[in-house]
Amino acid sequence: MNNQIEIDLKVKDGHEAQILTYVAQLYGHPRDTIEQYVENARDAYVESWDKEWLIIVRLLRRERKVVVQDYALGMSKEKVEHLPTDITSSEKIDSLQARWQKAIGILSFFQFAGRCEIESKQKGEDCMHRLILEKDENIMQFKKAIVVNEPCTDHEFSGTTVTISDIDQGVLNQLTINKVSEHLREKFWDDIQGGEISIQLTEDNKKKINILPEDVTKGIPYPIDDKRTPHGFIIYDLRLWPKSAWKRRVQIKSRGNLKILEDITLDSNFDCFPWNSDQVFGSITYSPLRPNTAKRWILPEKKYYPLFLEAVKDIESRLAERVREFQDEEEERRRKEADNLVSRIFKEVLQELQLEENPFKSPVKSKKGEEIPGTMNEGRELPGGERNGDKSGSNQSALPLIKTDKQEHKERVKYVALPNWDFAAFEGKEAHLHSKLDELLGGILINNAHKDYAEISSNTEAFTEYLLLILAKETVLFENRGEPAHIVAEEIIKIMSLINRKKGSYLKKGVH
Repeated sequence: MNNQIEIDLKVKDGHEAQILTYVAQLYGHPRDTIEQYVENARDAYVESWDKEWLIIVRLLRRERKVVVQDYALGMSKEKVEHLPTDITSSEKIDSLQARWQKAIGILSFFQFAGRCEIESKQKGEDCMHRLILEKDENIMQFKKAIVVNEPCTDHEFSGTTVTISDIDQGVLNQLTINKVSEHLREKFWDDIQGGEISIQLTEDNKKKINILPEDVTKGIPYPIDDKRTPHGFIIYDLRLWPKSAWKRRVQIKSRGNLKILEDITLDSNFDCFPWNSDQVFGSITYSPLRPNTAKRWILPEKKYYPLFLEAVKDIESRLAERVREFQDEEEERRRKEADNLVSRIFKEVLQELQLEENPFKSPVKSKKGEEIPGTMNEGRELPGGERNGDKSGSNQSALPLIKTDKQEHKERVKYVALPNWDFAAFEGKEAHLHSKLDELLGGILINNAHKDYAEISSNTEAFTEYLLLILAKETVLFENRGEPAHIVAEEIIKIMSLINRKKGSYLKKGVH
């Protein structure tokens, strides 16, 4: 027979709003919440000293659920029953800065789902302990927690399963298996690389992705000759990654392949680009090196360290140049991806707004490729061929002549009323601007020297949002020249609402 108890989640001294507000800020994206439950599972394996560290994440779209499961030590009946009171204890409130606190972590579902169930059992127990947390949608607060102890005949089983349900459909659209796997791969890079955990993701029990150690150790080899010194070779085993996605650092090793420094940037001489770019990883081995007792830095022994420092600094500039090439290529890829989506969205936005005046114009490209300045003169006779009545030459087709820009001509350039944009560094009085409209060209110049641009340019999703916001701004300012601020503000809200609706429609279709 089930044993069920209810636990009041009223927080002492009225701190409930404080906790929930904090949690909402802490876990800004649903993927962060999944990360928190995976982190709890990882910690449970650490506590149990288990060697089979498998964590399973199931994305169940049709059921509007996410499940995170581990097979670690599990929690006892007493621990499960005390979890709700741990959440709301004054001690927990005082330690809100500690993100890894498990009791705070289980609240992270609150911002995007209505219910969280935690089932746990320790090996040898005959009961499965289930904690149920639900959100009252009307007042946006927790209902009473329920703990249920159910009979379980599998005495050998141990582990914990977290089931988040009643997830908002818009949130589910963001939780694709590829994006979640990339996020977890980034956050748990060290654990996966060391073989400490493996993570398995499934989507609707059909698609499966295993995040294994080899997924985070592959890369592009960076060939470089080992450096001979009077005390042995400095051996380079470096790899490059085309884009910065998760933490990748170079390890420093000593005699017997002993790792003496987990991250080369812990040495202040190497806390710089490209070592901190997250695009260079691998190891550098020099047998004589020794760490300090805490393995926080390399002992600067005069006999060995200066030779090591000089050799590594010698390859730094060439390595940095290659990484910058990768970054330029990646930025161009992100721009094209964002441009494609933004153009589609804004085309529909402008059609729906039906503006009386449209400041934008973009040249239409021909089916054969880019347009060529100049016009075709098809009436001029050419040597050879039957074209223009000339039957005396060879049978080869005649080619049309193109007048150069030096000749008088009228370009056949077609334009469409869609925005085009380019990037430039604004200077002087314009340095504070995010963008400006060039009415003559019918396009927008975006300030790529602005600090806001620098912060978002490495993220495709954020970059897309930034472009849409700038297009909205320039459209509204053009259409409402001379209007008071409150009118302009209302129009910006109107167009941004329309943009967000169109964007949501494209994202549901999986268009990027």
